[in-house]
Amino acid sequence: MERLRTYRIASAAVLAIFLAVCPTAWGKIKLAWDPLGLTSDKGDREVKWYSDLTAAHRAALAANRPMLLVFSASWCVPCKRMDKEALHDPVLARYINASFIPVHLDVDRDQRVAKILEITSVPTTVVLSPNADLLGRIPEYRGKAPYQKSLQIALDKGKSLNVAHQAGYQTQR
Repeated sequence: MERLRTYRIASAAVLAIFLAVCPTAWGKIKLAWDPLGLTSDKGDREVKWYSDLTAAHRAALAANRPMLLVFSASWCVPCKRMDKEALHDPVLARYINASFIPVHLDVDRDQRVAKILEITSVPTTVVLSPNADLLGRIPEYRGKAPYQKSLQIALDKGKSLNVAHQAGYQTQR
């Protein structure tokens, strides 16, 4: 175990020295282990969508991250605008991939889920904690900046809720 730790420290030191000597190489380095896809070209450009809610819920529990459920439809013009302006923005895509377990659902195909979550219009974004607590609902698309701000508010609410759950658990012991 100690040998592995020493190896990791040495590898990090070599990488740091290499990057200090050759700073232009940073953009060309691909890490072998990148669970969030933050260094891959696709990870920088696209949201990594789940289409299966059950698999997304398992991933949210395992990663302790909230689920971002985006409801849209193929016929929805505002959905296409949101997709083009916000969800394909590399900075916002990176933020979503790092902060949420994103799930893209079609309101026509996933009618049961839409009914349970009371989706009455599209696009609608719902943010749920890993335990399925409602953290936020964004009932329409008003632009990239307000959308990202709404996501941040929901994420902050989730962090507060997580702290409250942990405090309640500790006091009940």
